[in-house]
Amino acid sequence: MATTPNPVVVLAEVPRISGVPSTVEWTEISSFYADGDFHNFVLAPPFKPGFRDGFWLKTAERLFVVRSYMEHQKLGAVYHGELDCLFFGLDDLEREIIKTGLEGVFIPRETTDRCIASLIYINNQRAMDELCDFLIRNSQLGNEMDILGALPHGRDSNFYAFPTAEALFRDGHGATGQQWPIQPVKPSFLVDGAVLGRWVFGVDPRNTHGRGTKNRLQEHKYGVPFHHPLRELSLSFSSANHWRVTAISPEGKRFQVACLHVHSKIHAKLTTGFLVRVFRRLERGKATVIVPIYPRFVAQTIGRITTQIRLSVRSPQKFLALAKNMLSIRWWTGLRRRLLDL
Repeated sequence: MATTPNPVVVLAEVPRISGVPSTVEWTEISSFYADGDFHNFVLAPPFKPGFRDGFWLKTAERLFVVRSYMEHQKLGAVYHGELDCLFFGLDDLEREIIKTGLEGVFIPRETTDRCIASLIYINNQRAMDELCDFLIRNSQLGNEMDILGALPHGRDSNFYAFPTAEALFRDGHGATGQQWPIQPVKPSFLVDGAVLGRWVFGVDPRNTHGRGTKNRLQEHKYGVPFHHPLRELSLSFSSANHWRVTAISPEGKRFQVACLHVHSKIHAKLTTGFLVRVFRRLERGKATVIVPIYPRFVAQTIGRITTQIRLSVRSPQKFLALAKNMLSIRWWTGLRRRLLDL
């Protein structure tokens, strides 16, 4: 796949691991970063510092790390991308940004109150300083996505919204009541925050408690709501020369997808053949099981059912309620949904 002609650098807390291609630079953050201002960041409830080894803290702190790396390397412009994303044609995206003449931080906004930093572009150090200050001052708003969602856009702001899946549903003039300004104003690309990636690859199976994951679900129980009808979109995959993903709006407008978020973390499966099959099924309106149900979920479900039957037998009232349910067509009809729906 064609990602970028620029150096690809991994900023890590650990020494280089085996299997990383020699073309990828590996830099330990201890060589340039101290937590500095970040110790003033206070994670707001209900988000817990210990969740997944400090996940909610690290999602915010990474932006402070990127700022320090830019200062240390004296870089005028960088992309920062999340490791579970696919990136395509970033040099084309950068050329469109340069044409705008704007400087600041460009970030994907998917809703009025949420930005997802799957891919951000920074071409102004002062704006990155402002972003880090904004995170600290507004930490009470929630997790890093919520805080970034409060960033202002407009004439006096150094923060710009990349077009995301939401832009596919804008009218020809790019304006309806709940919309925000995007840059570039007339883009040829989209940056996926999470919506398109969830539609193609499903959600992280760690969040589904053993139920696995499948794609082509509009509203995931374990995902952020997105109310525009994704079934009206067309997504296509091409492997000619380099991997490319194209999104086509309900009105037929085509956008190259510059970033696709693989939230289900199935990167080991991502071969050309697998992608061709998944996208072809999407075009036919068919879902694909991305990660199957875990055996432990089946075992736990059988265990719960067995326990419920045993308790019901001991109580006449519970036994009668169970018998009534088992004779109800409606109860059986909804059983699969209650057990397996994502």
